[in-house]
Amino acid sequence: MKPIPELCDDALSVQDACNLMAVANGFSRALSDLKGHGVYGDALREHPVTVLWVNKIDSMVRSDDRFSDAYDFCINNLPCKANVPQETGEE
Repeated sequence: MKPIPELCDDALSVQDACNLMAVANGFSRALSDLKGHGVYGDALREHPVTVLWVNKIDSMVRSDDRFSDAYDFCINNLPCKANVPQETGEE
């Protein structure tokens, strides 16, 4: 388990990264380490280390502009759409 100062250093250093898989793996390790320090729940989601990692991943995939299309793609590629609520446009 890395100490908090090292986790902070990693969260800052990753801001220059360009390999999404490496960033995702590093984020997973950082979350595990934070939990090892007793950081859970809202504190984990709101921890500055978490915020920096999430921001980096978000900037790499530009999710703000593409969420709706990505959601629709995943819904349309489910093996069984029967369990997925469909919007009818009616109220």
